[in-house]
Amino acid sequence: MNNHIQFKWSIATINDVASKIHYGYTTSAKNNNVGPKLLRITDIQGGKVNWNEVPYCKISKEEIDKYLLMENDIVFARTGATVGKSFLIRGKIPDSIFASYLIRLQLSDQALPQFIFLFFQSNDYWTQIKNSSAGIGQPNVNAQKLGNIKVPLPPLLEQQKIVAKIEELFRELDNGIEQLKKAKGQIKTYRQAVLASAFSGKLTHAHLNPIKVPYPVNKAAEPEIPYGKELPEGWRLVKLGEVIELISGQHILKNNYNFSRKGIPYLTGPIDFGGYFPTISRWTMKPKAIAKKHDVLLTVKGAGVGKLNISNIEEMAISRQLMAIRSKNYFPLFLFYFLKSKFYEFQKLGLGSTVPGIDRNSILNFLAILPPSEDQKQIVEEIEKRFSEADNLEKAIDESIVKAETLRQSILKQAFEGRLV
Repeated sequence: MNNHIQFKWSIATINDVASKIHYGYTTSAKNNNVGPKLLRITDIQGGKVNWNEVPYCKISKEEIDKYLLMENDIVFARTGATVGKSFLIRGKIPDSIFASYLIRLQLSDQALPQFIFLFFQSNDYWTQIKNSSAGIGQPNVNAQKLGNIKVPLPPLLEQQKIVAKIEELFRELDNGIEQLKKAKGQIKTYRQAVLASAFSGKLTHAHLNPIKVPYPVNKAAEPEIPYGKELPEGWRLVKLGEVIELISGQHILKNNYNFSRKGIPYLTGPIDFGGYFPTISRWTMKPKAIAKKHDVLLTVKGAGVGKLNISNIEEMAISRQLMAIRSKNYFPLFLFYFLKSKFYEFQKLGLGSTVPGIDRNSILNFLAILPPSEDQKQIVEEIEKRFSEADNLEKAIDESIVKAETLRQSILKQAFEGRLV
């Protein structure tokens, strides 16, 4: 607590303002409708509950009234990684009870539920929770510890004013954060547009003398990238199999790889989509399929189908989840960016089976553009210049979001020190 509390405020404990603090009901969750909903810790995500996804449970008529959730109840996670997380029941909800790893707090008429719930978001509260659950293997806060949490308590009228002011400021913050997140989405769209322009020649002067494409290009899955039906002069449309060597990865048994850097790196996938180079965590003394430096690595099996990297190691073994694409006709980064622009098409190729996967023939027959070397080099430079600008903007947006969350805590600090209204 602090020294800024206003006159007529008091320092109370949760016990002082509670009419009831008790644990939830112990039972198993059921997917079928056998009784009321059973609210669990895991159902509270991002400060919200999707009641349609909350399971059901069996409970006797004699016990249901004891555990039935009501508007203005606050439920509180008492154990695990989310210990201390709280949720305020607002408005009409389905008939629901709360599970045993939650504590329900019902308040007397001395405190507004919204006021206490907002205090439960403050750093002051979280410091007390941390101190209460420190020094034990599995973090937990029981009903007694929750009851001993200290809270600054102004008169009810001032509680109402504080709640109204906090919620007004939080709405403004949330609107600002939402706009920032939309801007991040627009940056993603911008990157796709850059790739679309790059591979139609529009980032260079190559588009000034277009020629007709001799046969249709691949039809993209959503979101579609409009490459058009013309290619710049000097560019060719080829099947990848005409201009690449394709190396299929092979499985290495567990007893033939290690984590102690013996042998050559072994990449299992799926691989990262965001950067150039993969992260290595395994090595093998008995390599089978080998990727070389500057090969483009494509995930061809599993959930990561279509994700890409470039090998930056002289030799690495690759698993059957991956294929290495090697070519003397392409600059590695040009091929990387071109294939990245086709991510949704690769994902579409991987559909149609229990485990998503792309076969060799689909890659070898995949239609690709082949510009002259100078155009490839210029296109990569233009892409990277624009992507660098986008990265800087994205970083600024992320910093603004962090600042907005810091401001949220500043608002709460002022509110519970009596300096907001």
